[in-house]
Amino acid sequence: MLAGATRVFNAEPVSLAEPRLRAFLAFSPQGPGAEGFTESSYDAVTAPVLIGTGAGDANDEDTPESRTRPFLLMPPGDHLLAFIDDPTAKHVTFELEEDGCLRAGGTRCEEFTTWVASTGLAFADAYLRDAPRARAWLATDHLASASGGVATLSVR
Repeated sequence: MLAGATRVFNAEPVSLAEPRLRAFLAFSPQGPGAEGFTESSYDAVTAPVLIGTGAGDANDEDTPESRTRPFLLMPPGDHLLAFIDDPTAKHVTFELEEDGCLRAGGTRCEEFTTWVASTGLAFADAYLRDAPRARAWLATDHLASASGGVATLSVR
């Protein structure tokens, strides 16, 4: 919501957009239909956003597909999606705590943590430090190469 997404509370759309923040990490975000988010909730998100989710990232309200929807619904420009295509990439994967990942039945927790952390760091360096090498890294298929195609990075 701080990136500009609106959420419906008591039938009224609410925005908590915070213009002082320059870039956002949204690991395992809610999609439309969950907790007051709608298809149009993401229309005003213009700040850089990195979304991270995986094939096992589901609960009663959200599925992996609904967690990728914000990426598809935001207007084009500086929006990225890191997706781990492995059913053991669950919600706790994106908390970057290996023990939580292991307790949730994860089998590749150390790899997942490395992929998520390195992508998040490159994103932060690119958009908060204006580091050209980080921007270049985000524009390549390094994540897919390092993960053997299990993790991918899409850019809009």
